[in-house]
Amino acid sequence: NWLVATAMANGPLVLEKLVVPMLLAELGELSQLRATDEGADGQQQQLLCAIIGLGPLARSALRPLLDMLEGSYGDSKLVAMAVRSVGGIDGLEALCSIARGEGTA
Repeated sequence: NWLVATAMANGPLVLEKLVVPMLLAELGELSQLRATDEGADGQQQQLLCAIIGLGPLARSALRPLLDMLEGSYGDSKLVAMAVRSVGGIDGLEALCSIARGEGTA
């Protein structure tokens, strides 16, 4: 039974539709706590690493990650790595645009 439950919980649809939105919601909450909570940076790093680990399954996180990067919120290197990981070529192109000072659309 646990094997079936684990397989279902780790399925692409569950990751895309449930896990990624939960991670993004948590990142949003941390952005509000950051000024008052010293542990928020560590939590943010853990969430970003989780998103990086999901790779293309976390594609829906691309826009919020780009907003974080352009808003200078969080560890810029880790956020950029997450953008590259989830966004594929689109993420790479967005990073290049930001580096050239053009921003993203």
